[in-house]
Amino acid sequence: MAASSPVSPIKVLYWTLPTEGEVLPPFGYGHTAIVHGHTVFVFGVQSTNHAVSSDLYTFDLTSNRWSRTAPSGKKGTKVERRHFHAACAFREHIYIFGGRNTVYLGDLLRLHTRKQEWETISCAGLSPAARFGHTLISFEESAYLFGGYDTYGFCCDEVHRLEFDVHRWTLVDATLAGPLQPEKPSHSRLERFHHSCVVYQRSMFVFGGKNGRGYCDEDLLEFHFDTKEWSVVSTVGLGPSSRYGHLAKVVEKRMLVFGGRCPGRRFPVDLYEYSFESRTWRRVVLDKADPERLPVGREFCAGWAHEGKMVLQGGQNGNGQMLNDGHVVELGTVEQEREPSSGTGKKERGKRRRKQ
Repeated sequence: MAASSPVSPIKVLYWTLPTEGEVLPPFGYGHTAIVHGHTVFVFGVQSTNHAVSSDLYTFDLTSNRWSRTAPSGKKGTKVERRHFHAACAFREHIYIFGGRNTVYLGDLLRLHTRKQEWETISCAGLSPAARFGHTLISFEESAYLFGGYDTYGFCCDEVHRLEFDVHRWTLVDATLAGPLQPEKPSHSRLERFHHSCVVYQRSMFVFGGKNGRGYCDEDLLEFHFDTKEWSVVSTVGLGPSSRYGHLAKVVEKRMLVFGGRCPGRRFPVDLYEYSFESRTWRRVVLDKADPERLPVGREFCAGWAHEGKMVLQGGQNGNGQMLNDGHVVELGTVEQEREPSSGTGKKERGKRRRKQ
């Protein structure tokens, strides 16, 4: 393994998220942020004094204006307060599953973004157990739920599929590539919560998290939607260290990973990029010329990607302080990555971290 990670020659640009309006999201963590059209929908949060909210906030990507909205609810719909839930978008709707307040939640909510209306969805099939710290992503006509910590006290390793058109849950019969076979029958290398999950082309990529034995390892995992197989991605360079509560988003042909909590209660202000085409991790050098523009290290922030930028919002820092600030992260284009580095030294090429 290489002594250090290749360093990106592209200087990262940070600036505070410009905002208008009188209503900003509360200080807190464990919320979700979903982009739909030119609007970001931010839902649920744990704020000061351990208060958990069911409020919905929107951020207009054109006017940079925050608003608080109060959607109506269909008959029989109860929108529980929550945090550590998961959300995804499909067509005109945003789907939200699970989370926790004083109890673990296992309901499926749907928000009609145009009508501004909540609805509780009753599903056929075997629904996932109530849980928190899981992920939910959309691919084609389905949502895929992975991981989490459930109401029975188990750290989960299964994939559940929700068919949007019929609202039916099924447990995916996934297979494991060689390196993911457990050393002990009771130790699954997939089980985790507070991880990250993104979709690129026809796979979802999972990184980090924690389980009942501590921090998950540093491998990048890939689930192939067509073959339903899990595998460990063979990567070049050193990626992020073990962590949970971090933010990961796809920007163009790469995944950006920011922050989170690392062993030793460290909350690093670091940024890594992963190229899906070259399967290479790179540590991005932060511009410290203006420290006030850098975000502080944090866990459980929300975030989104839009027009080649990644935005992080809120979270909790290493001192337990709740945050509601927003920061925009912008790198150069993928083509610019091939330009010579300036002032960062020679790039070092790492060995492959894992072979299939």
